[in-house]
Formats: sequence, C-alpha cells, structure tokens
Amino acid sequence: MRVKLVLGDVETEEVEAVVSIMPGESEVIISDRLAHELGIVILDPYTGEWCLRRELGTRTRSSAKPEYWGP
Repeated sequence: MRVKLVLGDVETEEVEAVVSIMPGESEVIISDRLAHELGIVILDPYTGEWCLRRELGTRTRSSAKPEYWGP
C-alpha cells in the first residue's frame, strides 16, 4: 500500500508500507522504518512534538488529535 503524510503546508512523497490490523487497537501505529521513510523525526514522544527531517532545527510540529475507528 502507498501512504503519505497529509500536511496543510507542505507536499510529501508517497512511500510503500505494509498494513496490519491488530484486533483491539483503535489508533494508527507506525513502525520506526515507516517513520524514517516518511521523513518523520520525533522530538518529544511524550508531548507529541515532531518535525520532518528537512525541517530539523527550524520547525516543530504537534501530533494531530487521535482518530478512533471500530465499534
């Protein structure tokens, strides 16, 4: 499956990803490799701060609010 980040201010490239559905999980979880392929740099996992690799040192982004799927 091809995936990409959807950001309002910058266009990103699609990358190949393997999708797995885990019973009981209601949030999207991405692997370290997919984060790398998408160019994501995690600055602070507790506060949800991150940036794109090309923005390192110049911009900080915040995690989006969670979206839940399922029953």
